[in-house]
Formats: sequence, structure tokens, C-alpha cells
Amino acid sequence: METSNTFAKGINTDVHPKFQPEGSYRFALNAAVETELGEMPSIANELGNEICAINYPSEKVLIGHCLTDNEDIVLFIYDPEPVRPEHEIGIYNPVDCTYTTKAKGTCLNFSDKFPINAIFRIRNGCERVINFTDNNEEYRVINLSSLEGIVDDNANILNCEYFQYSRDVQHPCLRVALLEGGDTGIGEGTGTLEIGTYAFAVRYMDKEFNPTDWIMTSRFIPIADEAYSHTRNTGTITLYDGGSNNPESEYYVGKVNKHIKLTVLNQDTAFSFIQFAVIKRTSDDGTISGVDVLYPYPVPAANGFTFVYTGNESQVQGTTTLEDILAQRQNINTVAAHAFTENRLMLGGVSDDNIDYSQYQKFATKIKTEWVKTPITNPINAYNKQAFYYMDNASFMEDEVYSLGVVYIHANGRLSPVFHIPGRAPDTVPNNAYNPQIGTAGITADTKAWDTGTSATGHGTIIGLNRRWKSTSTALAYGANTLKGLMGYWETASETYPAITTCNDTASTYWGNDWQGNAILPTTKIRHHRMPGSELKSATPTDTGYRTGVNFTNLEYPNTDVVGHFFVRGDRANDKTVLAKGLLVPLFKTDSNKLVFDASSIAPDQTEFNYPASPLDRQFAFISAEGQFKDYSFDGTYFKVEKVITDPTYAATGGTSNVDEDISSIIIDVEHDKQFTRNSTTNIFNFRNYTTPLVKNYKIDFSAWAAKTVFGNKFGTTVYDAVRDNNVINNSVNINFQLLTFPISPSTHIKSGDLLAKDKTLYGSLRADNNPFSNLTEIKYLRLNSCPSISNPQLTTNYTYYGGDTFMARNNWVDITYKQEGTEDVGIEITSKAYFISYLTEESGMNPEFRHGSKTDERKYYFQFNYQHNHDRLRDYLNSKIYPLYEDTQVVEDKTIYIQAPEVYAYNDSYSYMDSLNIFYSIPFGYEFCKDCAETFPYRIYYSELDNQEDSADKTRIIYPNNYRDLEGNTGSITDMFTTFDQLYVTTSNTVYLIPTRAQQITSNEASIYLGTGEVLSLAPRQLKTTEFAFGGQRLFKSRTTTEYGTFYVDDLSSRPFLVSNQLNDLSNTGTRAFWQENGRLNFLDQFYRVTGTRYPVKTTTSKIGVGYISTYDPRYKRVIVHKKDYKLLPNYEFNLVYSPQVTDSPLVGNSDPDALWFNNFNFYHNDNSGIPTLITFDNITYFENKSFTMSYSFLTNSWISFHSYFPSYMFNGFDNYYSTGEFSPGLQGLFKHGAPVYQTYYGIKYDHIIDLIALHNAQQIKTSNTVSYHSNVYFKNNGDYQWIPDKTFNGLIAYNSTQSTAYQDLRIKSGLFQMDESDEYAYVKRTDRIYHLNNLRDRIANNTLPIWTTSWNALQSSPFNYIDKIPNIANININNFMFESKRLKDYYLGVRLFFNPAEDLKIVTDIVNTTYSNRNR
Repeated sequence: METSNTFAKGINTDVHPKFQPEGSYRFALNAAVETELGEMPSIANELGNEICAINYPSEKVLIGHCLTDNEDIVLFIYDPEPVRPEHEIGIYNPVDCTYTTKAKGTCLNFSDKFPINAIFRIRNGCERVINFTDNNEEYRVINLSSLEGIVDDNANILNCEYFQYSRDVQHPCLRVALLEGGDTGIGEGTGTLEIGTYAFAVRYMDKEFNPTDWIMTSRFIPIADEAYSHTRNTGTITLYDGGSNNPESEYYVGKVNKHIKLTVLNQDTAFSFIQFAVIKRTSDDGTISGVDVLYPYPVPAANGFTFVYTGNESQVQGTTTLEDILAQRQNINTVAAHAFTENRLMLGGVSDDNIDYSQYQKFATKIKTEWVKTPITNPINAYNKQAFYYMDNASFMEDEVYSLGVVYIHANGRLSPVFHIPGRAPDTVPNNAYNPQIGTAGITADTKAWDTGTSATGHGTIIGLNRRWKSTSTALAYGANTLKGLMGYWETASETYPAITTCNDTASTYWGNDWQGNAILPTTKIRHHRMPGSELKSATPTDTGYRTGVNFTNLEYPNTDVVGHFFVRGDRANDKTVLAKGLLVPLFKTDSNKLVFDASSIAPDQTEFNYPASPLDRQFAFISAEGQFKDYSFDGTYFKVEKVITDPTYAATGGTSNVDEDISSIIIDVEHDKQFTRNSTTNIFNFRNYTTPLVKNYKIDFSAWAAKTVFGNKFGTTVYDAVRDNNVINNSVNINFQLLTFPISPSTHIKSGDLLAKDKTLYGSLRADNNPFSNLTEIKYLRLNSCPSISNPQLTTNYTYYGGDTFMARNNWVDITYKQEGTEDVGIEITSKAYFISYLTEESGMNPEFRHGSKTDERKYYFQFNYQHNHDRLRDYLNSKIYPLYEDTQVVEDKTIYIQAPEVYAYNDSYSYMDSLNIFYSIPFGYEFCKDCAETFPYRIYYSELDNQEDSADKTRIIYPNNYRDLEGNTGSITDMFTTFDQLYVTTSNTVYLIPTRAQQITSNEASIYLGTGEVLSLAPRQLKTTEFAFGGQRLFKSRTTTEYGTFYVDDLSSRPFLVSNQLNDLSNTGTRAFWQENGRLNFLDQFYRVTGTRYPVKTTTSKIGVGYISTYDPRYKRVIVHKKDYKLLPNYEFNLVYSPQVTDSPLVGNSDPDALWFNNFNFYHNDNSGIPTLITFDNITYFENKSFTMSYSFLTNSWISFHSYFPSYMFNGFDNYYSTGEFSPGLQGLFKHGAPVYQTYYGIKYDHIIDLIALHNAQQIKTSNTVSYHSNVYFKNNGDYQWIPDKTFNGLIAYNSTQSTAYQDLRIKSGLFQMDESDEYAYVKRTDRIYHLNNLRDRIANNTLPIWTTSWNALQSSPFNYIDKIPNIANININNFMFESKRLKDYYLGVRLFFNPAEDLKIVTDIVNTTYSNRNR
């Protein structure tokens, strides 16, 4: 009887041989089920490989590849040269086997321990762009179509920063340029700018116009009406004023013929272009009115250039939003996985720069701060209207509390969080300290308690602030009349510095010591900086005031990676103690005993008015710029007097003194043929003269807003004072004020010199007893200027900055009273008084110097005579603002009513904004500094913005911090990402997820329709298989390969090969499940962890010390080729293994224990008592057992079809073939193309072709095997044709069953009819046509109870790099038995293992194997 078997169903080792499925076989080596001629379902020996690489650097190591749109393949190559390696990226053309280096250099920092994962796409129709990652170095991008200027003529890389996905940047410095004539920043004659303020954002672009983030925004620069040259001197400065951009407004100005000129320093020449965006505040309410993006500007090679913004449309490339300007992208450092889908880049397992910020604060703590003042005397650099003031010279508010910090700039351009600079320690009084309060009456001379001493009467007890530092600024000057000194002391009410533990120290060391050496402890109250008050000034105080700034010293960088810094201050918007500053003027009592305010209150003539006596006293009008221009009132708790106006008189021209009364003139109303008599009294007061009193704080009992009245209201605006139970009237049609009522009995709380007297006009601050900046992590910080310091600081280096938030504005107040008498028959007489208050330098958050009036309507002018205090001009101004009302309702008793137009206090809020729009924060207190994964997101998927082919910039390089979705952390870290059939999948170490990216269109295989928001990643990722154990995951992305049937990879944790198509397919279930379960895990990873307790760090086939999987696809024969590289330390050395990591490889630094075997991250070494440790490699069969294999899966048969003798270190495929480089190959080195007509020959060495199949008998009955026959043909290729060689067949055979075996026998074809079937040396084959027969198979086993096969390493190690599943157990073979004395093979089945390994390059194709058997013994 006869049975037969074919090869259509592949390898199946999951069943017992007696149940072997038909068409399957047990084992094949170097076999293929499809040949170049087809010939299925036969099995043939596999084609070999041959070198196919001209100019390929074979001495280097291939670690990555990427298939492109044509047949070119991008290769990533590691150079093992230890001194100056030249890693490279090149293009391999498989058609002509040529390799061309495109970019090479040490700076690529490739490593054979970290293989490259690369993805390719086309941009702009033809640009070939590669994104690549090794999850060790920074994520990178290379545009192979645009390497000019990036590499030289020899492909040497000029700067690897060009390839960074998140580019390193050098922070530029922006300053207003110095123009001709001494002006700064603003030029005339070319430009069309709207009035308002302008800030500039800056970013860089590479040569493909891919932009960085907007690196910074500058402070704002003002543009106003009239000639900017007016700001050069006090005689014309008021002419340069504001206006409105609203065409419907009566104050509309329209565009002005000006431009802004900037100086740019420290530009980054690694980029091709620099681009500016212009942020415009040109709306009257100060909101952002637009953001123009200008055309890119080439980056000059020399440091420093000027840039002119004209506002002309020709400069504008487009518009954007403020949100886009301020949005910072997610910084991408390393990436574990990536993929492109639907024109977006997806990144998984991302990390940012992991910086130990716990060591930074101590360096910020020791920075010393000092106040500085500069008199406002130079109109070029200090006046409020000038660009330079806004950009760099703005003042800090005097006597205010500020939080200060420092931001460090790292070498790659990344900014640190803000680190708090503590205020000075209490009771710090240097030897030369000066403050007018020290040693004066009522103030203790004991300077040891200068800050914390009890406040003297008049300082703080009245307002409940019984410590000097709370009631006044305790700032100190370095001597009298010196405009520099120590800041005032300030501490929070109860909040202390939080206990934060550094990575290497305790909580007590995080904050470090201040510049005085005092430790900042968790028990220390938070300290800030209080600016000096007005009492610290020069001997001859300027009448225009001082700008206050900060000087920083004792600056040291935390580490060498920090290359620059800038200082920041807390935003006072919600953290003020100074609410507003302005005039405090008394109210007078009329004959009817009412308290009234009008213009005369500001600078009263004491002989004219009857001032109130107790109890109707101590009620004052507080007049501020904010109240006058914006109708703002403030909820203050006390008022601090800072200046006493001493002599308001002014010898003005056009009159005899500051008061020029009773000047009569006849005014002709030509238009209406009328005339009237005008009686004018003009009052011009000079507030430039003042004294600075010792601190006087006055508690506020009551406060109310008193708005100015309107023309025709005879009763004024009445405010009821609930404390005094009286009414206060504002009769002014020009002035708003805030009523402040103070306690009645000054003698109980004022020791001497009560300033709230009837003859005093005061200037001071309305204050609140607040606790500013008490929560360090919630402070919004703003940078002090637009020019960071990029330098190596010295401890003695002075960094002086203004860049505050306060205008030192010279404010002019005009109030006018008006009375009309008489009739037209007897003559109309109009009497008016004008009060002009000038030279009042007022600290404010707005800039009243940019007030405006109408340019066309005289009635809406404001008095603008440029500080030329002339009564004639003031009278002319009064006359110009009188106009008649001729409507019927305004004519009473034949009297035409004339109106005195009120003073215009119009203001464009745009001019109040100086600060940069960038906001900075400190690190939250709960931040865990010492977590290894503090800036690592192993479960996170980020997605880029949508990219379009027509976009010049690559939008996939834009990822915002909130554009992500997190996977469940319990399934392991993200290891890989890929698309299959337009679906995105992500693998973790334990599972695989389908990531829905098209929420409106997705239908699952369970027929569930997902309807989402349409946003990217809006739907939850879905596991393809949910288990509590590892299933479907992947630890090694190189095990993945993409085919037209789906994506293949190996899950080494569950020991399974998978194919992701429209579902998850376990490819071991086709007959090799048992094999994969026993051999799929990486033995060495488990063994290393078990012995050392540490995860083995090198999981790749590309390194000689690595283990792992790699796979590729054979597109010609529809196979997946997968190689497992794995070893097992032999028992003699397993427990001698020690992990001794080193930074550099040194065999003399390791473990000194005798016979120790250690691994140092670079190599294995063995102490063998020779004095010098021995280098051990995986190919040393004395130490390691090779557990590697290479295997192929055919999609034609949907089965595993063969093992293979090549152990590649790397494999990849092209369009129609696949390629590899050899590992430990004793043959040729280089890049090899598979499918070459050198059968069974790999890397220059020829190996066996083996097939092992089961010839079935009967699973229920033992049979005796008689004959084995097989259909086989051997061919020789001659001139492209295959020629059959009839006398060639398999070289050897082993026939076997469960207990018997013929052992290996050479096969020879019978040369004669009577030649015996078998001898002690050979088995003879008889050919009949194309069928070969073997008879008389005899058992050579010595003991049938012992194994006939062996898989022991001792037996296999003779060919350690040629996989074989098993070999005959030589110890159990009796070669001395005479053939006819041996038994025939008898069992339920017969196995046949055939060997083919001719010296020539021959092809063998085997179709069918038949056996004959009988039911009896012979």
C-alpha cells in the first residue's frame, strides 16, 4: 500500500507526527514554496544572496532604512570608528546596486544599539522628506531634496541642528534703532501706520520656510500723531499726541506717515530667514486689533542688522491671531514611535528635555537686587512718549511691592520656568545706609530693627500696620543723594516657602541661601522687593521725577547648559498695594455751608475761600489720571502722602503772575452777527516744586466717586458721605474725583506735622493693605525687556533694567468755571476762570501725555501749549471754546445761551500697554523633580496640525501641547505606530490599539458606527484584543514589516507572530504555536533580568551585543522573513553575570571577583585570572548558546514554510526584492540582495537545503515501511534556461519514526540494476523517469528507549550560526550493525528528512513524497 504527501500547507509541528495533516511537513531549511517559475505546490531550495552595493561602506553598520516613492531606499548607517565616526544617511538604488552618501557626520550620533525608525513622504509635489527617530537622540527630519547649504560638496554635514524636528534656537535681541537727529525707533516720511502701539514677534525659518515657534514678543512701541521730532524737547513734546482710529470718531486721525526701525542683535545664523509678526493695538479700547505676519527676511551672516516696519501692504505676507503668536509648540526630544495618517504626523512615547530643575532655585535665590533711579531729564531716552521708554526704559512704581524672578536660557534655546528671586533679609542696614527717616524725630535710631521695628506714630499704627516695613518702604540708599541702594523689605502675611526636596538633597537645600548668606527655609516667610519711595532722591530733585529700575548682581548659571537669561517681574494686575497716585486737594465751604469742589480747590487762593472747620473737615478730593481719563475709582484703605506742593505760583508770560484776573475783551460772533463781553481770569500753577515729607499714612474712613457734572446742572454732582452724614458737591464740568474722608482727630494718631491742612495740595498714593504675590506658583511674570542676556556672567556683573509697568507722565489739568449774565439788548457778559495745572509728574499705569482732542473742532481741543505758560494763549484757548446754542429751546428771555465747552480728556487706551505679551510661570509646588519620567510621556499620542501640499511650511512640524490622547498606562509604553489599510494602530509592550482618526466615518468590525466630534483623536483608542496578560503587543519595532496583506510583527512577550489586517491574526496558529511558545521569547532578556535585576539595555539585532527581532517582506514571493537574534548564557557562567554600567568602555573597570562575567553597557568581559579581563562576544560558544533563528511565512499558503541559514543583522525590502547585511558572517561583508541564482548560498557560504515530512500510514495501526519515493527535479540554469540534470538528487537522508532511525546516510543514484539498495556507508537511489526510490530502510539506533534526536547545545554548537531544529543523537547510533541484521522501520508513521547541498549552484524542486508499507515484518 502507498501514501503520499505534498507541501501545500507549510510547516506543522503542533500535532503528533502520526496525525500530521496532509500537505504539511515538519521542517524545512532554506526552502521556498514558490520559485521564479511558480511551480507550486512543490517545495524548492531557496535562492541565495549576493553583494549588490557599489560604494556601500561595508565596514559600517546598517541601522535603519526607509522606502521612498520610487525604487530608492534611504539607508541610515552607523560608523563604529571610536574616535571620529562618520555616520551617514544615503540613498541605495537597488536597480543598479549603487549607494550614494547624502549626508555624513559625527553629529548624527547614531548608535548600533538604537536602530532607526524612519517614515517617508512627499511635500510640495516633489520634495522627499524623511522623519526618523531612534528613541535615543532628538527626533529629526531631513529633506533629501534640499540639502544645499546643509552639507558640503563631499556630503559632510555642516550643522546637524538643521535636522532637528524641534530646532535649537538662539534668542535674538530687539531694540529700537537710533535714528538720525537723535530720535529712537520712529522715523518719518516712509510708512502708513495707524496710531496706537505695536509689538513685534520674531521667529526663524529654515530654507524650506519651516518656522520655529514665535520665540518672543517685544514690548510695545507707540505711534502717535504729528512729527515724532516734537519729542526731542519740552517745547514741542505735547504736540506729539494720540487720537482715534475710528473713522466715526470726532477724534479720528487716520494713518500717519511714520515707520518703526528696530535693531536686531544676536540673530541665529543657522537659519535662512527671520520673520516678524506685528501685533497691533490700534483700537481705541486698547484691544489687539490685528496681527500681521511679514514676509521672511534673510538672516544676515554678520551679527546685528536693522529692520524697518512701514505698515505698507507690500511687507505683509498674511495675518494670524494672537493665539497663534503666543501658542508654544510641544517640544519634542525623543520619540518612540511615529506615523503619518491623513496628512498629520502622529508621535507616540514622546519625551521632552528632562532637566533637573531642582538645582536651579538655589542659584536664583542668591541673586542680589538693588534699586536705581534716573532723573527724567534726557528727552531722547526717558520721555514717556518715546519708543525707547516703552521698549526699555519704563519705570517701576515707587514704593510698590514687586515679585522678581529669572528665566534661564539653555543652549538649545529652551527656556526654564521662572525661578523666584527672594527679597532681602530683614533689618539689613549697610554702614553707609541712608534714609531720611533714620535718626529723625519719632523714628528709632536703632537700625538693627530698621525693618521689623515698631512703626512710629504717623507711619503705620493708624492704619493697623505696626511694623515699619509694612507702613513704608524701608529701602536704603548708599549714602545721601545717592540714586542706588537696597530694596525695601517685604514679606507675605503668613505664607512661607514650601518644603521642596531636591533629587540629591533635602528640603532645606532647595531654596539655598540668599546673597547675604541667609538660608531660605520652609519656615521663612516669602519675601519680595519693595521699591524706594519718593524720599530717596538726589540733592537737587528733578522737577520731572525719576525713573526707578532694578540692578541685579551675583548672578551665576546653574550649569554649563545654561547660556543666557532674562529677568521677569510679577504682573501687578491683581497684586497691587499702590492702587493709584494723584493729587489730594481740600474741599471748600460755600456760604451755604456746603462742601464743594471746583478748580480752585487744586491750587487755592487762601484769601478767597472759607475753608471748613471741624466737624466738616478732613474730606478731600483725590484726582488721578485713571479717574480723570477712565472714570476709575479705587477701593483703598489708606493714603500715603509722598509730596507736598510747596510753591504753586508761576511767573507766566502774558500776565503779571500766576493769576491774571479781570481781563475783559469783546468777542465777535461773526457767523451769527453777535458779540459779547468776555471777562477772563487765568490761573497758571506750577507743581514742579515740592518737598518729600517723612512718611504720613492716613486711614480712609469713607470713599465715594464724584463724577464731573454737565453744563447746565446748577446743582453739580452730589455725593453723600455716610461717615460725615453730609453731601459733597462736584461743581466741575471738567474734573472727576474720588472723595476720601479721613478720621477727624489727627492729634490722636499724628505725632506732628499734620499734612491734611487747608493750605496744602498733596501728591501721594491711594493704597490697599494687600498681601501681594503670596502664592508663588500663581504669579504671572512678564519680561523686563526685549533683549535677553546671552553671556557668561560674573558674580560682579551689573544687570540694570528698567522695563517696569509705570509711566512717569507729566500731566496737565485744566478746569474752567463759567457764568453768563445780561441780555442781547444790554449786552451779554461772560465771566470764566481757567485753572491750568502744569508740571505735575504723576506715576500711573496709563500715559496721559498721549491724550488727544479734536483736530478739526476747536470746541474739542485740549490746552496744548507745550508748557509755554502764557496767559494770552490760555485766554485765546478759552475764547475758542465758547459757542452759542441757537435752538429755540435754548433761547430764554431774549438771551442767547453761550456754552463754554469743557476741557477734553480723551485717551486712546492703546497707549497704556507697554508689556510684552509673553507670560511666564514658575514650577508648581507639587512638581516631582526627581521622577525619571518627569518630562516623559510613554503612553501619549501627539498629533500635528493638518498639512497640505500647497503649504510652503511643513505643518506636521507643529504640535501644540494639548494636541494629544493618552492610552491606558496598564498596557505598557508605546513601542510602535503604523498604518494598515488607512487605519492607525499603536502597539504597546502588552497590546495593540486601533486609533480612530476619522470620527465621522469609522465602522468597526462589530458593525458599530462611531460618531464623534470630528476632532482628531476624539474617540477612545480600542484594544484589538483585551486580556489581562500580554497579547498582541510589541517591544521591538524592527520586528514589524508592512505587506499588502497587512502589518506583521512579533510579540515576544506572548511569543506570537501577528498580522494586523482588518483584525488581529495570530500566525502561530497555522501549525507552529508550540514552536513559538517555546522559542518566541527572548531568552537573554529574561535571563539577564533574572540574574542582575536590571533590564538588558540593548534590544536590537543591529548591535553585536544586542538581541531582538527584525523582519522584512519579500514582495516577489509574498513572504515575511523574520529573524530572531537571541542567546542564552550557559549554566557555568549564568550566575557569575554582573551588571557594571560604564560611561565609556574600559575592560579594566568592572568586577574584580574571580571568574566574574560582567556587562558594562558596551561589552561583556570575563575575569579569567590572566590579569586582563577577556572580551566575550555572543559568538563565543563556550559562554553562550545561540537561540537565534530565521523563518519565513508565505501569504500564498498562509503558513510558515521554512527556516533559513542566514542570520542578518539588518533586513529591508524594496519594490520587488529584499536585502540584508550579515551578522557574525565568516563570509563576505556588505549589502546583499536576495533572490540571486546562487541557491542556498548566503553571505558567500553555502548551506544545506532540508525538507522533513511525514509519510502517513495509519494512526490506529503500526506498519512496516518498505519504500520511499519522491518526485524531484534538479536543474542547472544555462543561458537563462533551466536544464534538467537527471543524475542529481538529494545528497542525504534520514528516515525515522518515534524510536527508530536510519541515521544520516549519503544518497547515491544506482549505477546498475543489481547494485544493492543500501550499504553501511550509502543509501542508493533508483530513478524511474523523474521519480526516485529508496528501498530497504533499516534501523541504526542502538537503544530504542533512548532519544534518537538531540537539541542539546553540545551537539548543535558545531554550527552555531546555522539554525537546525534537531540532529541525530550520535551517541545512540550503532554504525557497526550489518545492514541485513538491522530491523526495518516499523511504527504508526515514517518521517523522512532529505538533505541537498551540491557543490554547484543547482535548483531542486520536490513535488510529492510517497511511501509503501506492509502489515507484516520482514
